[in-house]
Amino acid sequence: MLVHLRNIGNSKGIILSKSVIQECNIKDNVDLKVENGVIIMSPSNPSPRKKWKAQLKAAGAPHRDDEIILDGVNNESDNEEWTW
Repeated sequence: MLVHLRNIGNSKGIILSKSVIQECNIKDNVDLKVENGVIIMSPSNPSPRKKWKAQLKAAGAPHRDDEIILDGVNNESDNEEWTW
């Protein structure tokens, strides 16, 4: 599909047709990347936490989402009734 680049301030932009937006399930944002001189645009990740598990694993972090991290860390006021 041939599209025309439009001037937008000091930048250039394109207009996506409604059918392309619907077919690609684009909401408000897209991810852009360039690979070997080719622009690749895809719908953005709706959840910023979606890739956290894979990123932590890639960074070498163990997967223990059910582990209590700060066990035994408390103070005296944790054991008292609070008055509001």
